[in-house]
Amino acid sequence: LMLETFLAGRNDGWSIEGLHLSGPDLDHADLARLTVGAFSGDRLAEVSFEGLDVAARKALVKLARFRFADLRLPAADDLRRALPAALAGAEIDPSSLAPTFGGLALEGLDLAEPGVPSLSLARLRLDLSGHLRAVPTAVDFVVDHLVVPAGLADAEGRRTLAGLGYDRVDVSAALRFAWNAATRDLVVDTLSLGVADLGSFTASARFVDVPRALFLRPEAAETAIAGIRLAALRARWSDASFLDRLVRHLAREEKTTPARIRRRLADDVARELAGIRDPARRRTTIEAVRRFLANPTSLDLEMRAKAPVPLPEVLEASDDLFDLAERLDFFVSAAR
Repeated sequence: LMLETFLAGRNDGWSIEGLHLSGPDLDHADLARLTVGAFSGDRLAEVSFEGLDVAARKALVKLARFRFADLRLPAADDLRRALPAALAGAEIDPSSLAPTFGGLALEGLDLAEPGVPSLSLARLRLDLSGHLRAVPTAVDFVVDHLVVPAGLADAEGRRTLAGLGYDRVDVSAALRFAWNAATRDLVVDTLSLGVADLGSFTASARFVDVPRALFLRPEAAETAIAGIRLAALRARWSDASFLDRLVRHLAREEKTTPARIRRRLADDVARELAGIRDPARRRTTIEAVRRFLANPTSLDLEMRAKAPVPLPEVLEASDDLFDLAERLDFFVSAAR
């Protein structure tokens, strides 16, 4: 009876404005608006709030907006079957009853202690879809401008950042991928990590023969990946003054010229890359890296294998980059 009452429940949602708390160790905790969206026995549309402002003795927190969206509970028929079975002592598959959610987002976060520089985050967004039971098959994740002041680092970290001319680290990142049930392809459209005034890494990839079991039984992923193959891979490092800053810093430390530091770095890299087995690949890779060091803009890597490569082979070769280069037929180039 209680289960049926819960499943039959409906509510259009509600909101509260102007919440305020205070106490002995809490100067204030204010919330401009709290909203709970429409909910029923199988879904909660959202929980969100705006204008959070907390000032405690040892912490200051501000958050412009937060939203948690589309919480979906197990299907009614699954609950009706599972509850009597559990009461009878039968074993229940937890994944069949796990809830899912569609995403969350926050904007305008500031965290600090009194007298200490604040850590801030402009935006975070996570969207999930295409669930197989509790596991999403499509993910879109973005972090914009996570700013960490240099003053929060330890003494050695502050010296290193100051030597490179940074008074903060401003990080942005993104990940977007989706699995296609019809083709069994998993496409990573975007994988990126960037730091303002330093540089950014971006990559994309396509995997084929990705089985449904990878999502339905994550605990058996090792078995599921045995048949997956890597069909495409591209990556790029785009420099945004980091290499120039590093060269100038090393030149000051060693009391020499930036030109000499660049030549030494180029020679060091050439020695490291001498282990590339294919002579043509070795030559073009060293030339590309030398060009990048001389004029740091972007360095690209592309997989040119004629056929998809089994993922276990890629993982096996990951400890030996030269072996990996041969298996994936990597080609490296630098912008002119």
